[in-house]
Amino acid sequence: MAITKDITLDSTGVVASYHVIQQMSIDLLNKTTSAAVASYVSADTCSAGKQTVQNSFMIFVRGVPADGQNAVDFMEATMIAAQPSEVDPADASLPYAANRYAFAGGTIA
Repeated sequence: MAITKDITLDSTGVVASYHVIQQMSIDLLNKTTSAAVASYVSADTCSAGKQTVQNSFMIFVRGVPADGQNAVDFMEATMIAAQPSEVDPADASLPYAANRYAFAGGTIA
């Protein structure tokens, strides 16, 4: 699965529309989940085996999948959830390499 949302990448200025989770890590002790996300110009460029428009980047979120829940489904749903009007100050302690809410409003393809 993937997330579709037009995002202009700071490093290149390219608009990437198709974003795929490549790798995940679930920290059960601290109850956080992280994902390495690769961005492509489109679904077609991804399926054609073209390179990503930049190196993958990490997204960190609070929470872990529930027992029996697919981890990728959990992460994608969490990534596209709307940004709350007030961000929990505890989220500031997560090691953000990218904006946690960059994919808010996206759709799961």
